[in-house]
Amino acid sequence: MESKKFAELWKTIKILREKCPWDRKQTNESIKNNLIEEAFEAVESIEEKDWIRLREELGDLLLVILMHTRIAEQEGKFNLVELLDGLNKKLIKRHPHVFKNVKFKDEKEFLKFWERSKNSGKLGKVNFKMPALLLAQILSKRASKWGFDWKKVEDIFDKLDEELKELKEAVENRKYFGNSKEKIEEEIGDILFVIANIARHLDIDAEEALRKTCKKFKRRIEIMEKLADKDFSEMTLKELDRLWEKAKKMEKNI
Repeated sequence: MESKKFAELWKTIKILREKCPWDRKQTNESIKNNLIEEAFEAVESIEEKDWIRLREELGDLLLVILMHTRIAEQEGKFNLVELLDGLNKKLIKRHPHVFKNVKFKDEKEFLKFWERSKNSGKLGKVNFKMPALLLAQILSKRASKWGFDWKKVEDIFDKLDEELKELKEAVENRKYFGNSKEKIEEEIGDILFVIANIARHLDIDAEEALRKTCKKFKRRIEIMEKLADKDFSEMTLKELDRLWEKAKKMEKNI
C-alpha cells in the first residue's frame, strides 16, 4: 500500500512539472527556502502537539523534497532512484550493529564510529544555513567532546563580561576613531556565541529560549495596542514605557 501511494504521489509531481505553469518554471534555487519554511512549520506543529497538522506539514515538506528531486532529475543532476538508493546504503553502512554482526560496548563507542563514518573533521559537517544560535550550541557541544570547553557555567560568565567590555570599547572607538561596523558585528557575534554556551551548560535550548521571548514581546505589544488611545507613532518613549509596564502586569494575570 505504501509503495502504491508513493508511486501515485510521484506521478502527480511529474504531472505538475509538465502542466502547471507555476511549478514548471521553478528551479532548485527558487524553492530552496521552502525547505526551511516547511521544516519550521512541522517543528511548530510538534511543539503544539497538533498531530493532524503535523501530518499535513510533513506532507508539505515531502512535496518540496520531491519537487527538488524532480527538477534535479529533469536537469540530469540525479534521479529519485539514486536518491533513495544512496540514502538506504548510507543508513545500512552507519548502523552495522543493526544490519551486520558488529558490537559496540556503549553509546559513546557508537557515536565515535558515527563521527568517523561521516569523515567530516573534528567538528563534523557544518551547515551555516541553520539558525545561528542552534549552530553555536551544536559546534561548542562537539568541541566539548574532546575537552575544549569551560569546566563550569560560572567560568563562562567571566568570558561574557570580557566580551561585553570589548563590545563597549568597539562602540566607543567608533565615536573617536571611526571603527568599522564589521568590528562591532564581530563583538556582538562573540557575545551571542558565549550566551549560547551558557545556555548549553544549563541544558537550555538557546534557539527556543529566544523564540519564546519573541512570542512574549509580540503578546505584550498586542496588549499595548489595545490599551493605547492613540497611535504609537504619536506617543513619547515615556508613554510607551508606561504602556509596556501595564502590559507586563496584565499578561501575568491572563
